[in-house]
Amino acid sequence: MLRFLLIFFAIAGMLLSALVLQCERKKGSFNTVPRPASSPQQNGVFTPNERVGITVTPQPIRAMKPLHFQVDLQDDGEPESVIVDLSMPDMYMGLNQVTMKEIRPGVYEGVGIVPICPTGLTLWQASVIIDNQVAGDFFFDVQY
Repeated sequence: MLRFLLIFFAIAGMLLSALVLQCERKKGSFNTVPRPASSPQQNGVFTPNERVGITVTPQPIRAMKPLHFQVDLQDDGEPESVIVDLSMPDMYMGLNQVTMKEIRPGVYEGVGIVPICPTGLTLWQASVIIDNQVAGDFFFDVQY
């Protein structure tokens, strides 16, 4: 039994060390990834393409604070669902989706929260999903 516990803790220690090294490696190299050109931002308004615009307030975007999302759709008819999916490009942070409500034709609003990444990474991605299809992605930095 003692031998089993020693082997178990040795393997667990190696796995934990590998995980920490991987996180540190990503943390160190992640900031060198250029911001995608498809996400121009000005005063909180992101326009990933001509079809979708999204506004995030308040600015600057902070983790663990309620964020107001507004999606503006151009020529999209009346979609059954509009969702903003929040994720990190290089790390799985769990499912984090904001279901948007139509406030007037072509304009949808919702409130969501971005959690704190334990590695300290700040680059996040928001994908606008219309009727289960990604209509646009944009990237933004979060302050902790």
